Amino acid sequence: MGRPTAGTDCIMTTDLRPAAAIKTLGCKLNQFESEQIREQFCRLGCRIVPFEGPADIYVINSCTVTARTDSEAANYSDKTLPARRIGQRGQAGIP
Repeated sequence: MGRPTAGTDCIMTTDLRPAAAIKTLGCKLNQFESEQIREQFCRLGCRIVPFEGPADIYVINSCTVTARTDSEAANYSDKTLPARRIGQRGQAGIP
């Protein structure tokens, strides 16, 4: 048996699961909640990707205790997300 010809031994590497990206702003409680959200996405079959890259779902988890955190959340939602490539099924939200 000879070597396979070019292209016949390729393995599909495209992951078709929805991609979720989570950005956490604020306190330790937000960090805990973001971990819970991440685990729920994983249980639902999503893959977790860096917030800086393309995703189907973006979550910005922020509290409104301080004006600084409010400002950061608004910056991510108003300026950062529209510049991102959100997939065809894309959603963005702040819980």
